[in-house]
Amino acid sequence: MFRMELLVSAIARLLAAVFFSVVLIVLTWAFVKVFLQPSASDPTMYFLKHALLVGGAASVGIIPAWWNTATPLVTNFKMALTVVIVSMLSSWVLNEIRGVETHYALFGGVHRVEVFSVRYMLEGMMAGAVIGGNLIGLGFYSYRGLIYREF
Repeated sequence: MFRMELLVSAIARLLAAVFFSVVLIVLTWAFVKVFLQPSASDPTMYFLKHALLVGGAASVGIIPAWWNTATPLVTNFKMALTVVIVSMLSSWVLNEIRGVETHYALFGGVHRVEVFSVRYMLEGMMAGAVIGGNLIGLGFYSYRGLIYREF
């Protein structure tokens, strides 16, 4: 059965989660770049470290937005753990998908020269972490709201 309260609450939670996760990613990224200055000696480890960083920061903004006090504590912790894991994995996976050398060759018929761009990497990781974590939060929230009437 369709419930308008559930829809409005889910939209509000989604907007809050996206806003706070993006703000936390940018603040964390700026802090790490200024104070810790990670090196890019091994590209695989560099991408993995940044995927963990971006996914972790995004999940800190996503989890409180989707936390539901009507849901049992164990279920909320399962949701939180799943959001952390999926945010980190989705940031890495989307960065890997966007890094395929023949990406533009599929549509434009040209081969691109592989150029590393931190901005391009960060955009992909941010999008992956925010989308992946919020899909999990929305899934848990919608399921509990529709089946158990918790919202």
